[in-house]
Amino acid sequence: MEQVGAATPSVVSRIERQPNTVERRSDKRHLTVLRVGKIMSGGHEELCMIRNISSGGLMAHIYCSHETGESVSIEIKNGHVMTGRIVWTEGFMVGVEFDERIDVLNFLANEQTDLLFGKVPRAPRLRANMAVVVRRGAHYVHAEIEDISQGGAKVSEGDAFDADDDVVLMVHGLPPRHGTVRWRKNGQAGISFNEPIPFEALAQWIARQGQRDSASN
Repeated sequence: MEQVGAATPSVVSRIERQPNTVERRSDKRHLTVLRVGKIMSGGHEELCMIRNISSGGLMAHIYCSHETGESVSIEIKNGHVMTGRIVWTEGFMVGVEFDERIDVLNFLANEQTDLLFGKVPRAPRLRANMAVVVRRGAHYVHAEIEDISQGGAKVSEGDAFDADDDVVLMVHGLPPRHGTVRWRKNGQAGISFNEPIPFEALAQWIARQGQRDSASN
């Protein structure tokens, strides 16, 4: 079973106290899921946990504030992107209505087909531009992280590494992540973490970066 980081009891309790949220949509057919997603709005990206989905919309737990009527795009782990608008908010929960209806059963079936054919869904990657340090043996490389997911990161200064190098990525606000350089190209390097970052830790870290960027602007 894919590890996305267990939702904390407080998150679960907030979700389960939403008995009427599904009825706010016109769809009665909905499926309860627990999927990591990426929500994008106004140039900002953050992780979200999708709780249920129907042909017309979804409900998700978020980590940054959003407004009713706000246009959003949501990417789920299989790379599928859906656009829509936020139709209600309640605490850290939002309801999103899709611009175009989807076939939910076919959507979920495609996920299973990918797994049967050995295609591992890639975790959503989020842009992150900040200085980091990468330790390679006894050497420390000052670089910039360009994007990050639960499973890995892309960094600059790729020419300082070789494929299969064992490295430690040190990012302010996150515990050091041990990993392996999987590729390098055009001055960039891709690092695969030995253990994924827990979902809750990465979601909160991304939210803090967004708040910091907003304050600086």
